[in-house]
Amino acid sequence: MPCARGGAALLAGLFELIWPRFCLACAERLAAGDGPLGLCARCRTRLAPVDPRRACRGCLSPLPAGRDPLPLCLGCRRQKPPYERAIALWRYRPPATELVRAFKFHRVDHLGEAFAEAAEAAGLLAPLADVDMVVPVPLAWPRLLGRGFNQAERFGRPVARRLGVPLVRALARRGLPGT
Repeated sequence: MPCARGGAALLAGLFELIWPRFCLACAERLAAGDGPLGLCARCRTRLAPVDPRRACRGCLSPLPAGRDPLPLCLGCRRQKPPYERAIALWRYRPPATELVRAFKFHRVDHLGEAFAEAAEAAGLLAPLADVDMVVPVPLAWPRLLGRGFNQAERFGRPVARRLGVPLVRALARRGLPGT
């Protein structure tokens, strides 16, 4: 068995030499142990977690500090979101924005699994333990044709696997393209 592990390490080292990985946010060369997110150690420390106690339940925007937060921000109280609650791993600012762009537009497919793993580690999947299925939001057909995949499905599949439920394509997109 030690020979197999040594061979795998040698192969991984050779792969890294031929196809080095670079940070998705700052383009610095990644070290061997930089993990599946594709961020260097410095950029990983810049990921800002969302504090659900201080964020709107609808859109996750920060709520004013210093007083008991209302469950919804002013915008979400004016127009209630069509869902019960949102969850997010990080605030949508660099380097999280670069991760999302890489996942959505540059087919960095392994990020779906990495996001699901990070969500599970952060305890964000625990409140979903009683769901019956995971249903990805369908992508408008022009976008699906342009991208070649639905990123909601690429993220939903590993989430469903971790929750022990099926991923079900139960929604249909209707209306104008992109709506």
